[in-house]
Amino acid sequence: MNQTEPSTEKILDYLRTKGARITPVVTYIVTYLHQSQSVHSPQEIKEVLNKNLSPNIGFSTIYRILDRLSNAGVLYRMHRNDNQTYFFLCRNPLGPDHHHHFICKTCKKVDEVPCCPAKDFQTQIQNTLKAKITDHIIQLGGLCAECKEK
Repeated sequence: MNQTEPSTEKILDYLRTKGARITPVVTYIVTYLHQSQSVHSPQEIKEVLNKNLSPNIGFSTIYRILDRLSNAGVLYRMHRNDNQTYFFLCRNPLGPDHHHHFICKTCKKVDEVPCCPAKDFQTQIQNTLKAKITDHIIQLGGLCAECKEK
């Protein structure tokens, strides 16, 4: 974990300020995703929860929690062409700087990209369309340094 990255407890505190109910399942999912630093499918999350927390946690509970974490701005969906859904935790949702994420296609590790190149592009689009852009997502994919060397 880098020095500016908040702990799991700080992320849970942030969720509390957003009105989230912090249950053992929420705590486990946030901790698991924070420590793994990679993307996971709902099926993978369910398997880990069922093995380590309770065998009775169903998909409806998991999807409700994933939706709440997404709405709170700490969890992101990985966009894929094959319609598989994967999720990852933004390890710095508390930071003031807008940023994006790089996802390794081989090991699924997620790295935060500490900049946003879209400002000029947004201005051009707003001027061309006479619209106001309120948000955007840039997802970068490829091979991390370790996978590239293999």
